[in-house]
Amino acid sequence: MQLLNNKEMKAAFALSAGLYAIPTIQNWPAGQSIGWEFLVGNLSWLMLFYWGPLALLLFLDSRLFLSLSWRTPVLWIIYFFTMLIGISVIGIILARLFPNFVMSAFTLTFSAFLWSTFNFTLYRAFLLYKTLQVERLERKQSQLNTLKQQLNPHFLFNSLNTVSAFVHESPQEAEEAILNLAEVLRYSLDVTAQDKVKIVEDIHVLQQYIQLEKARFSDKLQVLLNVSDDCKDKMLPPMLLQPLVENAIKHTQQWPLNISIDISLVGTDQIKLVVADNGGGLDQELQTPTKGHGLRITKERISLNQGASIRFENNNDTQGLGLKVTMVLDL
Repeated sequence: MQLLNNKEMKAAFALSAGLYAIPTIQNWPAGQSIGWEFLVGNLSWLMLFYWGPLALLLFLDSRLFLSLSWRTPVLWIIYFFTMLIGISVIGIILARLFPNFVMSAFTLTFSAFLWSTFNFTLYRAFLLYKTLQVERLERKQSQLNTLKQQLNPHFLFNSLNTVSAFVHESPQEAEEAILNLAEVLRYSLDVTAQDKVKIVEDIHVLQQYIQLEKARFSDKLQVLLNVSDDCKDKMLPPMLLQPLVENAIKHTQQWPLNISIDISLVGTDQIKLVVADNGGGLDQELQTPTKGHGLRITKERISLNQGASIRFENNNDTQGLGLKVTMVLDL
C-alpha cells in the first residue's frame, strides 16, 4: 500500500533537500570558490544522510505488515541506524577530502539520533493528518450518500402526488407525465453514486420535472430558466435545483407562481445558482419545522461541500414577496 502519492513524495524529498541546503548556503564563507571537494561532500550528505534513509523509510513503510504498536518503533530504529550508517560513511568521505576534518563518534550518533527523531516525527505527523483527512472525507461522502438516498423516496412521493392529481381528468397528459416521471426517477437513481454531473444533464432532467408540475398547474406556474453558455458543461452535485423548485411550488402562498432560475460562473473557479420565486418569502417557507424536507436536505448537502455556501433572503419585486436562494459552489 502506497502511503504517499507521487506529489507528496516529491515534496518530501524537496523538503529534505531544503533542510540541508538552507543552513549550508547560509554558513558558506563569502567569496570562497566551490570546488569538486565541496560538491562531493555536499552530495554525500544529501544522498547518504537525507534522501537515502528517507527512500528506505518510504519503501519499508509501504511494505511492512506489522501492527501499529510495532510498526512505529521498528521503522524509527531502522531509520535511525540508516542515518547513522550514512553519516559514518560521510565522515570517512570528508576525512579523505579534507585531512583536517574530524567527527567524533558521539557527534555522529547524536546527529543521527536528533535528525532521525525530528524527520520521523514530522513524517508520522503528516501520515496521521492524512489519515484524519481521509476519514473526514469518507464520513462526508457517507453523509452525502445518505442525504441523496433520502431525496429519492421524498421526490417519488411528491411526484406521484403530482401525477395522481390529474390522471383521471386527462389520461393523455397523465401518460406524458408518467413518461417524464420515469425519466426523472431513472436519472435520480443513476446519479445516487455520483458526486457531480454535467449541468446540462441536470438541467435537462429539471425541465422534465417542471413539465410534470406545469401539467398539473398549467398557466398558474411559470418557470424562467437562464443558464450561461460557458457553464453548461461544468460539473456540480446532482439534483440541487429540483428540491428548491418543488419547495417553491409546495409552499407558495399565492398564484400565479413565478420561479426564475439563473446559473452563471463566478470568475473561473466558482458557479452561482439562484432560485427566486414570488410565493411568500422566508416566514412561510423556512420558519415552520415541518415544512421543506427537500429544502433541508439541500441545505445539508451544501454544508457538506467544501467551499460551498447557501443564502436565503426575501425576494421583493413587482410580482410580490418571495424567497430567493443563492448557492455558490467551487468547480
